[in-house]
Amino acid sequence: MRLQQPAKKRRPVRTIIIVVLALLVLGGGGFAAWHILQNAQSNRNKKVINQQQQQKKEPTAYHSAENGFTVNFTSEPKVTHDTVKGQGLEIPTVTYEDSQPSGSSYHIMVSTFKIPEEQAKNKERAFLDAGIKAAAEATGGKVTTMTNGTLLGYPSATATAVGGNDGDMRITAIVKGTSVYALHASNVEQADFDKFIQSFKFD
Repeated sequence: MRLQQPAKKRRPVRTIIIVVLALLVLGGGGFAAWHILQNAQSNRNKKVINQQQQQKKEPTAYHSAENGFTVNFTSEPKVTHDTVKGQGLEIPTVTYEDSQPSGSSYHIMVSTFKIPEEQAKNKERAFLDAGIKAAAEATGGKVTTMTNGTLLGYPSATATAVGGNDGDMRITAIVKGTSVYALHASNVEQADFDKFIQSFKFD
């Protein structure tokens, strides 16, 4: 009588197959996760590079034929026309705004008083006060210091303002005839503001 040999167990083979498949799945999942992380890091790096390129963008000359000046801006400024009240007058005002993604901004406000030029000569300091105050108040700031002087051969004043919506401000105002040119900037270093002022020229 022949004895039957016990059937071979196949469970270990199935177990090995399952383990191999699991490893393949996990390996694929791991690769996918690694790939996603690499893409995310690459996108972050590109964003940082773009921001740095925007921040390092060199200023270029901008000319205003309407108000007769040239100044360096880092991008094409937004130009708006308005009328404000000051010195008991309605004052037409043109604002040139150059705002950057970094949070810094450069502005020029040109306010023209509709009075005879001879009369304006007696009001130059009052015009400077009004121009600096208007520049500070444009973003909710308050003037803290002010120094009178001359710039490009015209009466001028330099001031700082705090508490504005765009941060602390540096302001320089110049009177030419019946117009006040208020140049101001927020969230910029003093050296950059000095370059901005030095680039300003009348036609």
